[in-house]
Amino acid sequence: MSTVTFTTIPLEDVEHNIYKMVFHSVLFALGLVLWCQMMVNLQNASKQLSYKVFNCFGALLTCLHLATNVLVWFNTLFALRAEESTYGGFFLQLFHHCPYLLQCSKQLCLFFFHVQWSISVLLVIHRIITVVCHLNPEKYTWIGVVAFVVLSLYCASVSTYLLGFQETIQIVRVENGQLVEETNNAAYQYTKNWIFIFSDVYMVVTIILTGSLLFALKTQIQNTSEQTRNLKKKMAYSALWNAGLYIPIVFWSALNGMPDLPAFFGNQIQQYNISILLICSDLYTLSSPVVSYFLELSSRKPNNQTTTMPPNQVQPSVSPQINNFPF
Repeated sequence: MSTVTFTTIPLEDVEHNIYKMVFHSVLFALGLVLWCQMMVNLQNASKQLSYKVFNCFGALLTCLHLATNVLVWFNTLFALRAEESTYGGFFLQLFHHCPYLLQCSKQLCLFFFHVQWSISVLLVIHRIITVVCHLNPEKYTWIGVVAFVVLSLYCASVSTYLLGFQETIQIVRVENGQLVEETNNAAYQYTKNWIFIFSDVYMVVTIILTGSLLFALKTQIQNTSEQTRNLKKKMAYSALWNAGLYIPIVFWSALNGMPDLPAFFGNQIQQYNISILLICSDLYTLSSPVVSYFLELSSRKPNNQTTTMPPNQVQPSVSPQINNFPF
């Protein structure tokens, strides 16, 4: 069988990278405009309009997150796992005769990852600002400011990593009916450390901010309402679900990286670990946005609720309700 050799799009392809930079600039601008508009509306006491726009934006982000996660999983299943026995024969033949398809598939996967990571950061910012505005905007604004600055810096760092290094690491080709990847070791060693740092920073910041928000909710216990209790439950469910799937991924990734693993458990243990890792990754990729989506739907309440007041009794003022929390 003849060898089909091709490389990824080079870093010098200016037009290709400009598209990505424009895409990220639009997302950053959208997040910045959203934040500024919320602060202006809160200062002007026009909370009802602000909450309405904010909830629509949250629903849009949740749907986009669900769509991009499904696309990432679908594209990864076809392109990057073509060497597995389940789908290997058909896709290897297809990529052998049409190597451009694998090239396009890899570029689509990179693009989906760009969208997925950026939307994830915007979702975290949206949730934090939502909780802050629901509790006490004057008292807890610093949480939203810190979250926006730190997570924006993280997103910018990841974008720089993807734009500058990711596409120069691997060269892929189909040889003798198998996918073969050649790695630029210098670029790989440099970027591997940075991507672990980025991931750790993101997880630590998310945990700290979640803890801060839970503590802020606890301080409002004297004003507990049904909506506040539902919000705390949604945060707890989301945290438990993500931790329950993310911890096995980290555990099996570390276990699979042990050099002496086959000597202790046999040669099949590494293949089992890879299979378990892929299953956990698929569950995490597909289920997390689905859980967020249904939690958001469950938080909606009918708008036609009416209350009857006794005669000569003034109805107490009610603060604007936040009916959609994308947790």
